[in-house]
Amino acid sequence: MIAEIISQIAILFLALFKDVFKKRFRNETIYYIIVGVLIFVIFAFQIILTISNNKQANDKIAASNKYAHDTTLQYDTLKSQYDTLKAQYAVLKGSSESNILLTSNSYLNLKEQNLFLQKQLFELNQQISPFIKLATEKYPNLDTSSALVQFRKEINDVKESIKPMMLTYVSHKIEKINGGYNLTIYYKRNKDEQLGRMIISAEIDKISNAIIADIDVLPTETMGESKSGIESGDSQNKKYFYFSYSTTAAYDPSFVITIKGAACKIKVECNRLSKPEYFEIK
Repeated sequence: MIAEIISQIAILFLALFKDVFKKRFRNETIYYIIVGVLIFVIFAFQIILTISNNKQANDKIAASNKYAHDTTLQYDTLKSQYDTLKAQYAVLKGSSESNILLTSNSYLNLKEQNLFLQKQLFELNQQISPFIKLATEKYPNLDTSSALVQFRKEINDVKESIKPMMLTYVSHKIEKINGGYNLTIYYKRNKDEQLGRMIISAEIDKISNAIIADIDVLPTETMGESKSGIESGDSQNKKYFYFSYSTTAAYDPSFVITIKGAACKIKVECNRLSKPEYFEIK
């Protein structure tokens, strides 16, 4: 505070010497010496003032840190005392109420199970409520249960309609012919739709001496003359053969694979099958 006052007085004298007393000093050297001294005094006391302010700020920070440290120690002490009392209370309660706890444990377990089931039921209701709303809006003349059954059937029908047309294996037969075998495989469609483009291939295991002579689709009355875009080919060693065609007819196809040679194992693939199928020819 004193440094600030002295600094302000020095600034005032500097202003007076500059504007008022300058003309009265005949010797300019003395005048500039006095002005320099005043400027030095101003800077010196400004530095002292800054140091003083920084010290006060540091003292406040140190006091705050000490208060926080003391408060933390008090909290830790109180918490330790509380934990000790809590542990003592738990021991006393356990020794005096052991029989009550044994009885109440069964009740608590049942209560917890009941709360868990209520939570599960609530979550299930949350999940199913949008479907109940849609079903009752779509079928207003039915009760909730019947509306849900009808709505589920409609959803399943839509799911089936968007599935791609695929084939599933039904049966097969092996006929011995002159110099080899005919393998006939019967398939069934998963939906009543046109077959479209069909690509079937067969491959014989390399250790066998047999070869694949031909693959063809077994004619049916439903197929008629709808077969077009026929392509076929084989590998150089006749171990692999493919057959491809397009049809607009809707029927369950059967394929005939002609094999020349001895008994063998054969792998059959088709673009309408989900996985390869294997047959033992003998």
